[in-house]
Formats: sequence, C-alpha cells, structure tokens
Amino acid sequence: MEDRIACIQNEVKSLAHDELYESAVLLAEVVVSMSKISDGLPPMGAGSHLESLLLTAKVVRGAGNIQRAIEFYKEALGQLNSVSSNTSQKRVLRGSATSEIERLNGEIRFRIGQCQSKIGQKQSAIKTIEHIQNPTCNMHLFLANLYHECGMERPTIGSLRIGVRGNPYAIASVISLLVLGENAPDVAASVSQNANPEDMSWLGPLVEAHGSQALCQSPQAIFAFQKLNQLLPDEPHILTCLASLLMDSNDTVGALNLFKRARVVDPKRLVSMDCLARLYYQKKDMASLNVLARDLMDIDDNRPEPWVALSMFCDFKGDMVLAQQFVNRALEISPLHLYALHLKGHLYLRKNQADMAVSSYMKAYSIQRDIHSYKGLVNAYLTIPKVTEALRLAKEALQLMPKDARAILLVGRVLAHTPGDGKKKASRAYAKALKLNPMCDEAALAFADLFLQQELSDPATELQPAIQLMNQTIQYHSEFYLHSKLGDLFSAAGNLDAALTQYHNALSLNPEYEAAKSGMDRIERLMKGDDLEVDDEYGGL
Repeated sequence: MEDRIACIQNEVKSLAHDELYESAVLLAEVVVSMSKISDGLPPMGAGSHLESLLLTAKVVRGAGNIQRAIEFYKEALGQLNSVSSNTSQKRVLRGSATSEIERLNGEIRFRIGQCQSKIGQKQSAIKTIEHIQNPTCNMHLFLANLYHECGMERPTIGSLRIGVRGNPYAIASVISLLVLGENAPDVAASVSQNANPEDMSWLGPLVEAHGSQALCQSPQAIFAFQKLNQLLPDEPHILTCLASLLMDSNDTVGALNLFKRARVVDPKRLVSMDCLARLYYQKKDMASLNVLARDLMDIDDNRPEPWVALSMFCDFKGDMVLAQQFVNRALEISPLHLYALHLKGHLYLRKNQADMAVSSYMKAYSIQRDIHSYKGLVNAYLTIPKVTEALRLAKEALQLMPKDARAILLVGRVLAHTPGDGKKKASRAYAKALKLNPMCDEAALAFADLFLQQELSDPATELQPAIQLMNQTIQYHSEFYLHSKLGDLFSAAGNLDAALTQYHNALSLNPEYEAAKSGMDRIERLMKGDDLEVDDEYGGL
C-alpha cells in the first residue's frame, strides 16, 4: 500500500506541476483518504499520511482556496507533532530525521503564515512565523514585509538585516533596507558576505545607486544609475529608476526617452509605469496617458499601476468621482503604494479637503521620506492653513536634501505665506533653487506668480526680474505652461505683442491648454479696446 500511495502522490505532483489544480485536488482528496486508513505507512516522506496532507494543502492553495489550505496545513502540523511524540516511532526517527521534523515544522508554519497573509490576517501571520525555530533567511524577508505592512519599522529593519545577510540576491529587500535609512556602505558590506565576488561588480554599484536615491541625492544617484546602465544596458529596472530620477530633476525629455526604451525592452512591464503616467499627467498629454492606461489595464488589472494611471486620466478629464474611485482601487490592491498615496492626497487637495490630504501624504511620508511626500504635506498644511507645521516640514526636507532645488522651493513656498518680509525671502529662495537647477520650472512658476500677485496689489511692481528669469528657464526647459506664464508676465507689464507671441508658443506645444487660450483671448480683447472684468485680469490670479 505504501508504494501505491506514493505513486498516487507523484501523480498529484505531476498535475500540480502543470497547474491542473481541479484534478490535482480531487486526486489529493483520494490519497488523503487512502493514507488515513492504511497501516504500516512511513511516518514521513513519500507514501506517508503526512505527505498526503501536505500535497493536498499545496494543491488546494494553488486552486485558490486559501482558508481550506490553512486547515490542511494545520492538520499536517498536528500529524507531524503526533509523529514527533509517538514513542513507537521515536526509535525510527534518529539523527537527521529529528532535524527533518524541525525543518518540516518550520516549513508548515511558514506556509500557514503565507496563507494568513494572503487573506489579510497580517497579525496572525506574524505570530505564526515568529513561532518558527531557526527560520531561514527567506522567512525573515517575508516576515519583514509583514512587519512593514503593519507599520512596525524597527522589527522590519531587524528582519531585513538578517534576511539580506543570508540572501544578498533579494534585491527588493536590499532596496527596502536602504529606503528605511540603512547606511549604503554597511548594506554593501552585508551583501558582499555571501554574494559571489564576481557579482559585486554590479551588486555593489546597485547598492550605491539606490543608497544615493534613498538619501535624495539626485545628482549622485543619476550618475550611479548611468554607470549601471553602461554596465547592464537595457536592464528595465535600471532604465526606469534612471528615468524617474531624471523626471524629478525636470529632464522630462531624457526621462521620456528612457521610459519608452524600457517599454520597448519589456512591453508588458508594470513596475514604475505609473511614474510614466505621472509624466504624461504633468505634461498634460491626455492622448498618451489614455493609451498608457489602457495598455496597463490590459496587462494586469490586479496591480495598482493601471488604476493609478486610469485615475490620473479621469482627473485629467474632470471626472473627480471616478478618479477617486480608481485610486482607492489601487490602494485596495496595494495599501502601501507610494504613487497611489501621493495621488490620493493630490485629489483631496483638488477637492479642498486638506485634512484628508494630510492623512494620505503622512502615510506616504511614513513609508518613504521623499520630495513628493514633503511637497504634498507642505501644500496641504498651507491650505489648512498651518504655516508653522508647513515650515517645519519644509526645513526638514531641506535638511535631508540641502542641495536639492525642490527642497529650497518648498521653503520658499512657506516663506511666501509668512508676514513681514516673507515674500522677499521667498523670491530669494526661488532664485536660489533655479541657480541650483535651471530646469526647476516649479521655482520659475512660483517666482512669476509671486510677482504677479504683488503687481495686482501694487501696479508699480517691476516685473522685469520675473520676465528675465522665466526667459532663462525656457531656454533650458521649453514647456507650454512656461510660455503661457511668460505671456501672463508680459501682459501684466503691458507688452501685449510679446504676451500674444508667448501664448501662441504655448498653444503650438499644447493646443488644448486652457490658460493659454484664455490669455490669448484676453490680449485680443484688450487690443480691440474691450473692457475686462477685474476677475479676468492676468489669467484669474
């Protein structure tokens, strides 16, 4: 009977290997019944009742019935405990068999924990896996993910350290460790302990690149990823990381080329494609965003990236309700997805729900302290308004990124809301940001808006500094919205012909840009001698 049961168990394995789970489950149920009533079977291994239970749990899990799989794993664990404690079998179980019981005990508990995690029972999964004696490095890495999802930062770092030390090729875990603030040289040293020395030629630079990125050191990170791109050409992860960094540095052309290259190399890739969607969203390229959202949805609608892209597209169209629904769907799939949290906060700000925006951005901030989380929090607190809190966060961002134009810009935004000489300090901050990064168009826009607001309250305001700075920015970064803003400046300065030219330039780049359309209409009416309403001045500023 032992041989017959072992043969049927092999048939179950064959069916499961080819993912024929319906037949595999039915046959597994048969072999469980047979082994349960058979005498003289081995306590473990092929032909045993324990093996029948483990196979059944595995195929039931493969068929998608997670809770039922948990029950079979628990029954298998009970059977293993029975084998361990049975005095008649203890004589059979000597030496390596005892260690095999311990290994199997840990393996079964781990599978139960994985199943519990799958159905959302995160705390139960943590308790189950924490009871494993001598867990493997991969078990530590899985446990680290659970800790992270439950917001337990310290145990997350502890488990990641152990896991990465034992398995340096778990690259996602290495990156997570860096994002959580571990020192890059220390992580590289840990990785080098068990990695093949030859692999350190690319593993070392990868740790260095992600370490710089985690510290928000964009120039160093860009340089490191560019070197990696030469070492490993057309590797999709490197391409998309470099594209994201270039995008955040306002090199939209370089970023777009790299994202497109990544899609050529790996057409079905989803990771970081919501970053490409954000690029299209910022460029107000509705057609490209629409195509991308459809493509991503066709690839896999059980990932957050397609829903983030679709949410952006709906927001672009003005359908705020659908945009909110779709970003919530992304967060249902992946509650810690950074781009979805940022987008949700952005949508709340658009709806003037600043308190809700703070909640969303704060969750993103707790996951990764990047410029997008800081920017969202600062903007939300300024909207409430809580200027003191906004200033604290802006200064924190600047301390983390002292040579980053975007951090200086954040401080400037807050200073613009403070009394006294706040606006003068803000203008100096914007100018400093542009000196550090001439492509930082947000600083140029903020600088221009500051002067336009001052001109509304004091028509004698000299606008030439803002005009000159905007012209310089356009030389580095010729975007439609910059041309339109320069048109607003010329209009406010009374140079209608120059304003008209800039609005034409903006519409040649983006024919659907409403701000440029309204600006051109305003200039044409002024040239005809029509009277304008006060609210129509300078683009409704």
